[in-house]
Amino acid sequence: MERKYWYQKQLRMVQTVLREPDIVNYDAKGVVKFLKDMNANSIIVNAGGIVDFFHTGLEGTNVNPFMTNEDMLGDLIRECHKENITVICRIDFRGAERHFYRSHPDWFAVDETGEPIHMGRVIVSDTDIYTPCYNSRYMNEHAQEFLDALFTKYDCDGIWENAVSVPAGVCYCERCRTRYRKEMGKELPTSKEIQDPAVYEEYRQWKYKCADEHIAGLRATVKKYGEDKAFAAEIFGFQHLMDRSQICVVDLPMGKKNFDFFVTPAFVSQQGNPGHYPSGLLLGGSLVKYMKMISPDKQAVHLFGTNGGSIRYVRDPEVENKVWIWESAAAGGGFWDNLFNGQHPGATHDTRAAYLAKPVYDFLLANEELLEENFPVADVGLYTSKATLDVMSHSDPAKDRVVLGLRGTEKILAEKHIQFVHLPSVIVTPEVLKRFKAIVLPNMSCLSDAEVEMLRQYVAEGGNIISTYETSAYDENGKKRPNLALADVFGVSSTGMSLDTSLDSYQLIRMPEHPLMKGIANTELLGSCERTLLVNAAEGAESVTTFIPVIKNQPPEKAWIRDMRTDYPVAAVNHYGKGTSVYFANMLARGLHTYAHDDFVQLFSNALDMVLADPVVETDAPASVHVQVIEVKDGLMVSLINHTGTTYRPIHELVPVHDITLTVKASAVETRVLYDPCGGVSTSLSDGGVTIRVPKLDEFVSVYLKTK
Repeated sequence: MERKYWYQKQLRMVQTVLREPDIVNYDAKGVVKFLKDMNANSIIVNAGGIVDFFHTGLEGTNVNPFMTNEDMLGDLIRECHKENITVICRIDFRGAERHFYRSHPDWFAVDETGEPIHMGRVIVSDTDIYTPCYNSRYMNEHAQEFLDALFTKYDCDGIWENAVSVPAGVCYCERCRTRYRKEMGKELPTSKEIQDPAVYEEYRQWKYKCADEHIAGLRATVKKYGEDKAFAAEIFGFQHLMDRSQICVVDLPMGKKNFDFFVTPAFVSQQGNPGHYPSGLLLGGSLVKYMKMISPDKQAVHLFGTNGGSIRYVRDPEVENKVWIWESAAAGGGFWDNLFNGQHPGATHDTRAAYLAKPVYDFLLANEELLEENFPVADVGLYTSKATLDVMSHSDPAKDRVVLGLRGTEKILAEKHIQFVHLPSVIVTPEVLKRFKAIVLPNMSCLSDAEVEMLRQYVAEGGNIISTYETSAYDENGKKRPNLALADVFGVSSTGMSLDTSLDSYQLIRMPEHPLMKGIANTELLGSCERTLLVNAAEGAESVTTFIPVIKNQPPEKAWIRDMRTDYPVAAVNHYGKGTSVYFANMLARGLHTYAHDDFVQLFSNALDMVLADPVVETDAPASVHVQVIEVKDGLMVSLINHTGTTYRPIHELVPVHDITLTVKASAVETRVLYDPCGGVSTSLSDGGVTIRVPKLDEFVSVYLKTK
């Protein structure tokens, strides 16, 4: 059997983001005791960058002003290694303070006028930090020299590059100007020119290449010191919304070749976006499965904080944090508990959350062998187009055209207990698509010709798709096509007209007996939402509902129109080859998140029932109980996570759910209950699969089904 490095095994991590004074009387033995009590096997701790926690010997570095003759890093590494705990050093080269900048102004980013770019443009800070770019000497040669100094002095086990996404906007430093001129044959775009979507996309793709090379350069430096030295960097997940003016280019697929393990931050109080507190607690599990889809052979780690989110000095909401991390455990993830102040979570201003995650860490350790290699089970692939995320996502919810649709879709999939994964477009092949009984494309507007052809072939050979609005209306660079590229599959053609249907908008039911109308009775109309693309139906396509022109509700005496009938389908069903397409011309997926009207939920739910035969899980559990199934060693792990509580966020109290029956379509030879704090979970085997009975679900229940 091939030898595994430590980072290829289960990861149960703790990070201490030390403030400058936390080095005073640093208690390495106390830190290690906490790690052992938590069953953690790795710690991430400051090494340097903005502030150095050891003497590098390099010119102009910013040594922690509280540091005297102590050797915090040396002490911690020595104590951790005694207990077989690995130490990852956190480096942060997103910027430097004024004294360093004044010595090396040419090492940093500048704006169009030649003025230095400050971190305050992106992150609120009282410290005057000058930021670099991906081509700068500070972020590359200097950072690599820092790593050489670190590995020469200490036997650390790996490197975590913090804030790799921070370089913002267009940098006009001499290095960027020279490289852009050489590689692109033109000058860097001006602030006016970058407003052109084509120019923006061209620059974004060039910047992506620069960022990728920067990350690869740091990885190469780390690997000089041994293959057992790990490298990873901070990249937020695919649902992290950024202001487009920042031109944030880094994404998780970069980690496929550059990271030794996958990790992404997702804090329950932020969900990756401090300005927004969206509904749902599914993101942690979704991110774990997304990372597994990109690279199944790498450990997927959820970086969260029991202390540390929107309010970093106090505990995050306790009940929600438990649900948050149980979701990730059910998905097969490892953990990275992040503390932003104090020497360790048990030695800080608020210690209420110090051991909040311990039951989950205990669960991972108890099932370490089973979970070391795992992969999500899924009936449905939720197509997650990199190009669409790059072009159509936005930090302003009113302007975002993709992420909220993904969230709305996954919410309904979870409520129906359908096993799904976010399917990264970067890994899609015809063979990958064939794994799924259905593919959902929630306004995946930017698709390449190659992606379009793979999806067309998938449906022709018997696959099923559900899609919305402008799916396939643009190419991978955001250039609009004259028609939907998948028009033949959808059974519609675009008129090019998109109308605001967010208010006073309806659909006329034209085929009330159609399966898409199941459970909908005593009405001629359904609500509509967001925006609607006017499309014409192709011959043979079924126009189940059609567009009704907006009926203004004021004055009420005038709130009517003479004829509600039009020829524009809103819900269209088309049989293409051996497969079926269900297409919604409005932004139904986004509406499932922003409003979730009964009509929207019922339509989407019926579409899923139409295209999804014999799902792997059937259960009588309420929608507030989430079910996850993953492949583990020699079988499956089936988990139930309780979300039943108050109808608002944050959830302060979970309400136990009783007498749940769940059947998994799998041939098992034996079963084992992995986690059942309430007691009484039982299983029975039959030709139809494994039936699991849960008398009481409090937070979490998990059962192992041995199939080999």
